[in-house]
Amino acid sequence: MKNTAKRRRAWFALAGLAWLACSGGPSLAAEIKIDPASPKEFPAILISGVFEDGDDKKFTALALDVDNAIVVFESPGGNLLAGLGIGRAIRLKEFSTAVEGGAQCASACGLAWLGGIRRFAHPEAQIGFHAAYIENNGQATETGAGNALVGAYLNQLSLPQSAIVYLTSAPPHDMQWLPLQEARNYGIDLEIIGAPEPGAGGGGAASATASGEEIAAALAGNTVKGSMTESGAYEEFYAPDGAIKGEDFSGTWRIDGDSICIKYDDDPEACWEVKLDGGEVTWLDDGEEQGTGVIVEGNPNEF
Repeated sequence: MKNTAKRRRAWFALAGLAWLACSGGPSLAAEIKIDPASPKEFPAILISGVFEDGDDKKFTALALDVDNAIVVFESPGGNLLAGLGIGRAIRLKEFSTAVEGGAQCASACGLAWLGGIRRFAHPEAQIGFHAAYIENNGQATETGAGNALVGAYLNQLSLPQSAIVYLTSAPPHDMQWLPLQEARNYGIDLEIIGAPEPGAGGGGAASATASGEEIAAALAGNTVKGSMTESGAYEEFYAPDGAIKGEDFSGTWRIDGDSICIKYDDDPEACWEVKLDGGEVTWLDDGEEQGTGVIVEGNPNEF
Protein backbone atom coordinates (compact mmCIF):
# COMPACT_ATOMS: atom_id res chain seq x y z
CA MET A 1 0.00 0.00 0.00
CA LYS A 2 1.40 3.30 -0.78
CA ASN A 3 1.06 7.04 -0.78
CA THR A 4 3.24 9.99 -1.51
CA ALA A 5 3.05 13.45 -0.03
CA LYS A 6 4.45 14.67 -3.25
CA ARG A 7 2.17 15.71 -6.08
CA ARG A 8 3.40 15.36 -9.56
CA ARG A 9 5.22 18.17 -11.08
CA ALA A 10 -1.24 16.15 -11.51
CA TRP A 11 -11.14 27.07 -21.31
CA PHE A 12 -13.28 32.09 -25.84
CA ALA A 13 -12.32 35.70 -28.34
CA LEU A 14 -13.80 38.95 -29.44
CA ALA A 15 -11.42 40.37 -32.02
CA GLY A 16 -8.50 41.98 -30.28
CA LEU A 17 -9.61 40.93 -26.80
CA ALA A 18 -6.74 39.67 -24.64
CA TRP A 19 -6.16 38.81 -21.03
CA LEU A 20 -2.44 38.83 -20.45
CA ALA A 21 -0.60 38.11 -17.23
CA CYS A 22 2.50 39.94 -18.27
CA SER A 23 3.69 42.18 -21.05
CA GLY A 24 6.58 41.62 -23.35
CA GLY A 25 8.38 38.44 -24.38
CA PRO A 26 7.58 35.97 -27.13
CA SER A 27 4.22 34.21 -27.22
CA LEU A 28 4.40 30.44 -26.83
CA ALA A 29 1.23 28.48 -27.63
CA ALA A 30 -0.25 26.49 -24.79
CA GLU A 31 0.58 22.80 -24.64
CA ILE A 32 -2.36 20.60 -23.67
CA LYS A 33 -1.73 16.92 -23.03
CA ILE A 34 -2.51 14.00 -20.75
CA ASP A 35 0.33 13.21 -18.35
CA PRO A 36 1.45 9.69 -19.37
CA ALA A 37 2.63 8.98 -15.81
CA SER A 38 -0.79 9.64 -14.26
CA PRO A 39 -3.14 6.74 -13.44
CA LYS A 40 -5.52 5.67 -16.20
CA GLU A 41 -8.36 5.73 -13.67
CA PHE A 42 -7.60 9.34 -12.75
CA PRO A 43 -5.56 11.04 -15.48
CA ALA A 44 -3.93 14.44 -15.14
CA ILE A 45 -4.40 16.87 -18.04
CA LEU A 46 -1.45 19.28 -18.17
CA ILE A 47 -1.89 22.80 -19.59
CA SER A 48 1.18 25.02 -19.89
CA GLY A 49 2.18 28.06 -21.92
CA VAL A 50 0.24 31.06 -23.23
CA PHE A 51 -3.45 30.59 -24.08
CA GLU A 52 -4.28 31.31 -27.72
CA ASP A 53 -7.52 31.52 -29.69
CA GLY A 54 -8.81 27.98 -30.22
CA ASP A 55 -7.07 26.39 -27.24
CA ASP A 56 -10.48 25.81 -25.65
CA LYS A 57 -11.42 23.65 -28.66
CA LYS A 58 -8.16 21.72 -28.34
CA PHE A 59 -8.87 21.10 -24.68
CA THR A 60 -12.48 20.03 -25.31
CA ALA A 61 -11.40 17.55 -27.99
CA LEU A 62 -8.82 16.02 -25.65
CA ALA A 63 -11.15 15.88 -22.65
CA LEU A 64 -14.22 14.58 -24.49
CA ASP A 65 -13.64 10.91 -23.69
CA VAL A 66 -11.90 11.45 -20.32
CA ASP A 67 -13.60 11.02 -16.95
CA ASN A 68 -12.56 11.86 -13.38
CA ALA A 69 -9.56 13.96 -14.43
CA ILE A 70 -7.61 16.70 -12.73
CA VAL A 71 -6.37 19.63 -14.84
CA VAL A 72 -2.96 20.95 -13.77
CA PHE A 73 -2.08 24.49 -14.88
CA GLU A 74 1.14 26.42 -15.39
CA SER A 75 0.51 29.49 -17.55
CA PRO A 76 0.86 33.29 -17.48
CA GLY A 77 -2.54 33.59 -19.18
CA GLY A 78 -3.28 34.76 -22.71
CA ASN A 79 -6.50 34.79 -24.73
CA LEU A 80 -9.45 35.57 -22.48
CA LEU A 81 -12.07 33.66 -24.44
CA ALA A 82 -9.88 30.57 -24.58
CA GLY A 83 -9.49 30.71 -20.79
CA LEU A 84 -13.24 31.07 -20.25
CA GLY A 85 -13.92 28.22 -22.67
CA ILE A 86 -11.51 25.88 -20.91
CA GLY A 87 -13.04 26.76 -17.56
CA ARG A 88 -16.58 26.07 -18.80
CA ALA A 89 -15.51 22.72 -20.25
CA ILE A 90 -13.83 21.78 -16.97
CA ARG A 91 -17.01 22.57 -15.04
CA LEU A 92 -19.18 20.67 -17.56
CA LYS A 93 -16.98 17.59 -17.20
CA GLU A 94 -16.83 18.06 -13.41
CA PHE A 95 -13.02 17.93 -13.45
CA SER A 96 -10.86 19.14 -10.58
CA THR A 97 -8.11 21.74 -11.12
CA ALA A 98 -4.71 22.29 -9.51
CA VAL A 99 -1.68 24.57 -9.48
CA GLU A 100 1.45 23.02 -8.03
CA GLY A 101 4.31 24.39 -5.95
CA GLY A 102 6.46 26.92 -7.79
CA ALA A 103 3.96 27.18 -10.67
CA GLN A 104 2.10 30.32 -11.75
CA CYS A 105 -1.44 30.45 -13.11
CA ALA A 106 -2.41 34.04 -13.88
CA SER A 107 -5.02 36.00 -15.74
CA ALA A 108 -6.95 33.77 -18.20
CA CYS A 109 -5.31 30.75 -16.58
CA GLY A 110 -6.65 31.76 -13.17
CA LEU A 111 -10.14 32.00 -14.63
CA ALA A 112 -9.84 28.51 -16.14
CA TRP A 113 -8.59 27.14 -12.82
CA LEU A 114 -11.73 28.51 -11.14
CA GLY A 115 -13.79 26.15 -13.33
CA GLY A 116 -12.74 23.14 -11.26
CA ILE A 117 -15.49 21.35 -9.36
CA ARG A 118 -12.76 21.06 -6.70
CA ARG A 119 -9.82 23.48 -6.76
CA PHE A 120 -6.39 22.58 -5.41
CA ALA A 121 -3.34 24.80 -4.92
CA HIS A 122 0.07 24.29 -3.35
CA PRO A 123 1.07 26.90 -0.74
CA GLU A 124 3.86 28.05 -3.08
CA ALA A 125 1.58 28.35 -6.13
CA GLN A 126 0.77 31.80 -7.55
CA ILE A 127 -2.76 32.36 -8.87
CA GLY A 128 -3.52 35.85 -10.15
CA PHE A 129 -6.36 37.89 -11.66
CA HIS A 130 -7.02 41.33 -13.13
CA ALA A 131 -9.58 43.23 -15.19
CA ALA A 132 -10.01 42.39 -18.88
CA TYR A 133 -8.49 44.79 -21.39
CA ILE A 134 -7.80 45.38 -25.08
CA GLU A 135 -4.58 46.60 -26.67
CA ASN A 136 -4.80 49.76 -28.79
CA ASN A 137 -1.53 51.00 -30.27
CA GLY A 138 0.38 49.32 -27.48
CA GLN A 139 -1.81 50.81 -24.76
CA ALA A 140 -3.84 48.59 -22.44
CA THR A 141 -7.41 49.84 -21.97
CA GLU A 142 -9.87 48.17 -19.64
CA THR A 143 -12.88 46.85 -21.53
CA GLY A 144 -16.41 46.78 -20.15
CA ALA A 145 -17.41 44.07 -22.65
CA GLY A 146 -14.56 41.84 -21.49
CA ASN A 147 -15.37 42.37 -17.82
CA ALA A 148 -19.03 41.60 -18.55
CA LEU A 149 -17.99 38.26 -20.08
CA VAL A 150 -15.84 37.49 -17.05
CA GLY A 151 -18.61 38.48 -14.64
CA ALA A 152 -21.12 36.26 -16.46
CA TYR A 153 -18.69 33.34 -16.35
CA LEU A 154 -17.97 33.77 -12.64
CA ASN A 155 -21.70 33.98 -11.98
CA GLN A 156 -22.16 30.67 -13.85
CA LEU A 157 -19.65 29.15 -11.43
CA SER A 158 -21.91 30.34 -8.56
CA LEU A 159 -19.21 32.63 -7.17
CA PRO A 160 -20.60 35.42 -4.96
CA GLN A 161 -20.52 39.11 -5.84
CA SER A 162 -17.64 39.63 -3.40
CA ALA A 163 -15.49 37.20 -5.40
CA ILE A 164 -16.39 38.78 -8.74
CA VAL A 165 -15.45 42.25 -7.51
CA TYR A 166 -12.20 40.98 -6.00
CA LEU A 167 -11.14 39.01 -9.08
CA THR A 168 -11.62 41.95 -11.47
CA SER A 169 -10.33 44.75 -9.23
CA ALA A 170 -6.71 44.93 -10.43
CA PRO A 171 -6.13 47.26 -13.39
CA PRO A 172 -4.53 46.16 -16.71
CA HIS A 173 -0.88 45.10 -16.43
CA ASP A 174 -1.29 44.71 -12.68
CA MET A 175 -2.14 41.53 -10.84
CA GLN A 176 -4.27 40.55 -7.83
CA TRP A 177 -2.48 37.53 -6.40
CA LEU A 178 -4.93 35.31 -4.55
CA PRO A 179 -3.96 34.80 -0.86
CA LEU A 180 -4.68 31.09 -0.70
CA GLN A 181 -5.30 30.88 3.03
CA GLU A 182 -7.77 33.78 2.82
CA ALA A 183 -9.53 32.77 -0.43
CA ARG A 184 -12.68 31.63 1.37
CA ASN A 185 -13.03 35.14 2.80
CA TYR A 186 -13.80 36.24 -0.77
CA GLY A 187 -16.12 33.30 -1.43
CA ILE A 188 -13.57 31.22 -3.36
CA ASP A 189 -13.36 27.62 -2.19
CA LEU A 190 -10.07 25.77 -2.63
CA GLU A 191 -8.03 23.06 -0.95
CA ILE A 192 -4.37 23.50 -0.03
CA ILE A 193 -2.21 20.58 -1.12
CA GLY A 194 1.20 19.64 0.24
CA ALA A 195 0.55 21.30 3.60
CA PRO A 196 -1.50 20.54 6.74
CA GLU A 197 -5.06 21.80 6.79
CA PRO A 198 -5.50 25.00 8.83
CA GLY A 199 -5.90 24.08 12.49
CA ALA A 200 -4.63 20.52 12.06
CA GLY A 201 -2.57 19.32 14.99
CA GLY A 202 0.99 18.10 14.62
CA GLY A 203 1.98 14.44 14.55
CA GLY A 204 0.03 11.41 13.42
CA ALA A 205 -2.27 11.23 10.44
CA ALA A 206 -4.19 14.21 9.11
CA SER A 207 -7.63 14.69 10.64
CA ALA A 208 -9.58 14.03 7.43
CA THR A 209 -9.38 11.16 4.98
CA ALA A 210 -7.94 11.94 1.56
CA SER A 211 -10.07 12.30 -1.57
CA GLY A 212 -9.73 9.86 -4.44
CA GLU A 213 -7.81 12.51 -6.38
CA GLU A 214 -5.39 13.01 -3.53
CA ILE A 215 -4.86 9.28 -3.05
CA ALA A 216 -4.11 8.76 -6.74
CA ALA A 217 -1.75 11.74 -6.89
CA ALA A 218 0.09 10.48 -3.81
CA LEU A 219 0.42 6.82 -4.77
CA ALA A 220 1.00 6.69 -8.51
CA GLY A 221 4.67 6.05 -9.30
CA ASN A 222 5.80 5.63 -5.71
CA THR A 223 6.57 2.95 -3.13
CA VAL A 224 5.07 2.53 0.34
CA LYS A 225 6.84 0.69 3.13
CA GLY A 226 5.10 -0.05 6.41
CA SER A 227 3.15 -2.54 8.50
CA MET A 228 -0.44 -3.78 8.61
CA THR A 229 -2.15 -4.96 11.80
CA GLU A 230 -3.15 -8.35 10.39
CA SER A 231 -0.51 -9.17 7.76
CA GLY A 232 2.63 -7.47 9.14
CA ALA A 233 5.35 -5.68 7.19
CA TYR A 234 4.94 -4.75 3.52
CA GLU A 235 6.77 -2.86 0.80
CA GLU A 236 5.23 -2.35 -2.62
CA PHE A 237 5.33 -0.14 -5.68
CA TYR A 238 2.16 1.46 -7.08
CA ALA A 239 2.65 1.77 -10.84
CA PRO A 240 0.78 4.61 -12.63
CA ASP A 241 -0.99 2.04 -14.86
CA GLY A 242 -2.73 0.48 -11.83
CA ALA A 243 -0.33 -2.39 -11.16
CA ILE A 244 1.11 -3.21 -7.75
CA LYS A 245 4.53 -4.86 -7.59
CA GLY A 246 6.41 -6.35 -4.63
CA GLU A 247 9.42 -8.56 -4.12
CA ASP A 248 7.51 -11.83 -4.72
CA PHE A 249 3.93 -10.75 -5.41
CA SER A 250 1.81 -8.55 -7.65
CA GLY A 251 -1.64 -7.00 -7.69
CA THR A 252 -3.74 -4.12 -8.95
CA TRP A 253 -5.08 -0.85 -7.53
CA ARG A 254 -7.85 1.50 -8.58
CA ILE A 255 -9.67 4.54 -7.21
CA ASP A 256 -13.34 4.11 -6.32
CA GLY A 257 -14.83 7.39 -5.11
CA ASP A 258 -12.67 8.46 -2.18
CA SER A 259 -11.28 4.98 -1.54
CA ILE A 260 -8.51 2.88 -3.05
CA CYS A 261 -9.39 -0.70 -3.96
CA ILE A 262 -6.57 -3.25 -3.99
CA LYS A 263 -6.45 -6.84 -5.22
CA TYR A 264 -3.55 -9.29 -4.82
CA ASP A 265 -3.38 -12.37 -7.05
CA ASP A 266 -6.37 -14.62 -6.14
CA ASP A 267 -7.34 -12.69 -3.00
CA PRO A 268 -10.65 -10.78 -3.03
CA GLU A 269 -10.49 -7.04 -3.66
CA ALA A 270 -10.42 -4.83 -0.55
CA CYS A 271 -11.15 -1.10 -0.47
CA TRP A 272 -9.54 1.32 1.97
CA GLU A 273 -9.89 4.91 3.10
CA VAL A 274 -6.60 6.75 3.42
CA LYS A 275 -5.19 9.50 5.61
CA LEU A 276 -2.16 11.41 4.31
CA ASP A 277 0.24 13.37 6.49
CA GLY A 278 3.42 14.54 4.82
CA GLY A 279 5.25 11.39 3.78
CA GLU A 280 3.11 9.10 5.91
CA VAL A 281 -0.01 7.11 5.07
CA THR A 282 -2.63 5.51 7.34
CA TRP A 283 -4.92 2.77 6.01
CA LEU A 284 -8.51 2.72 7.34
CA ASP A 285 -11.32 0.16 7.13
CA ASP A 286 -14.73 1.55 8.18
CA GLY A 287 -12.88 4.33 10.00
CA GLU A 288 -10.65 1.94 11.96
CA GLU A 289 -6.87 2.13 11.51
CA GLN A 290 -5.51 -1.08 9.98
CA GLY A 291 -1.92 -0.08 9.23
CA THR A 292 0.56 2.66 8.40
CA GLY A 293 3.34 3.29 5.94
CA VAL A 294 5.96 5.73 4.72
CA ILE A 295 6.04 6.95 1.12
CA VAL A 296 9.27 6.45 -0.80
CA GLU A 297 9.58 8.33 -4.08
CA GLY A 298 9.76 6.17 -7.19
CA ASN A 299 10.60 2.48 -7.34
CA PRO A 300 14.03 2.21 -5.64
CA ASN A 301 13.77 -1.58 -5.29
CA GLU A 302 13.03 -1.96 -9.01
CA PHE A 303 10.03 -4.18 -8.33
